Amino acid sequence: MESAVCNRIKQFLKENRYTVRTLAGMLNVNEGTLSNKLNGQRGIDVETICALLNLFPELSADWLLLGHGTMVRHYEMGAHILQVNDEGDNIQKYQLGGGTADCRQLVDMLQEKDRQIAELIDIIKRK
Repeated sequence: MESAVCNRIKQFLKENRYTVRTLAGMLNVNEGTLSNKLNGQRGIDVETICALLNLFPELSADWLLLGHGTMVRHYEMGAHILQVNDEGDNIQKYQLGGGTADCRQLVDMLQEKDRQIAELIDIIKRK
């Protein structure tokens, strides 16, 4: 199972054009250590998986851990779907029905993203 998770992480990186070096920098971990984890030389730990899922909220935990569903989560908003890209700042399929509930969900999603970014900045400043 562990190797399957590592393979899915590598697939996610490849499809989103990230290198292990880039991801290591984003996670603030040693590149060699991360590479060893992804290549099975060291065990992939829960902290690394959680950090990855926090860094990329669009990455589906079901897909990453179990291989179920699609790699990228879709945000349902009424009859429309929003798909957030790997940077989390572009919406690839952007259609809103114009209702107040749709707009509120979009605002909530963007506020959560801002909160996560602020947390990451705080973590980086502390190191």
